[in-house]
Amino acid sequence: MFILLILLFEVRAEEFKGSQDGSILKIGGFFPFSTSNGDDYYGGGVFRQAAVAAIMAVEFYNARNGSITSEFAQLNEEQCPSRIELEIGDTFSTPAGSFQLYNENQGKFHAIVGPARSAEAEPIAIVSSLDKTPTISYWATSPSLDLKSFYEYFSRTIPSDSIGVIAAVEWFIQNGITRLACLHVDDSYGQNYASALAVEATRRGIKIEISAFEGTNAQSIARAVDFVKYFRIFFCIFHGVDLPLILNQAISNGMTGKD
Repeated sequence: MFILLILLFEVRAEEFKGSQDGSILKIGGFFPFSTSNGDDYYGGGVFRQAAVAAIMAVEFYNARNGSITSEFAQLNEEQCPSRIELEIGDTFSTPAGSFQLYNENQGKFHAIVGPARSAEAEPIAIVSSLDKTPTISYWATSPSLDLKSFYEYFSRTIPSDSIGVIAAVEWFIQNGITRLACLHVDDSYGQNYASALAVEATRRGIKIEISAFEGTNAQSIARAVDFVKYFRIFFCIFHGVDLPLILNQAISNGMTGKD
């Protein structure tokens, strides 16, 4: 609901298209429901749950139902007559899937919620900025998205990883850690996160070894884990689907404890 409230202030009423009175705000919801081969991107359908929450938020806003978000009931109809139309699509968890969804609906939406992954959000943030379409991601944390000169119309409701690495390195310092390995998925999210971590760790005097892997690729993950198997401290940047593969290889290498 917070995302939707921000959008109402980001998109100017006089720029609304698609209705005679200019009161309909059309929002595109970009969600990674599945992968290109049709698999559920995350077990349990977490993004389906997020989409349902977005649909509920729109319904509550349109009905001025303040039972969850009290501000909805306080909206003045004369000053804020707008209603929201939400259309949700599957990005298939890839930049290409996001581009296809965007191209199929180019010029249709006043604003976009999503995409989720940084690898999807970066290219969409460029084209949506060219089209002057506000785009707000709920999950993309890549530090490269901080560049407002590239992504003028992009924003997010989740902190950048450039903030998270400062806290992580501070924790290493406080616990006397001077050497560590970083395993990261080789996409925009992982690359930029690992790069920011390496810069901050090096600045603070911590030696760091970087090892990248292709997401969901068991052989690539095995090679990446093998490369850093002699380290004792690991910082892992991955998607949930990669974790079992990482742990299986770590166990095989004797890198884990008895528990």
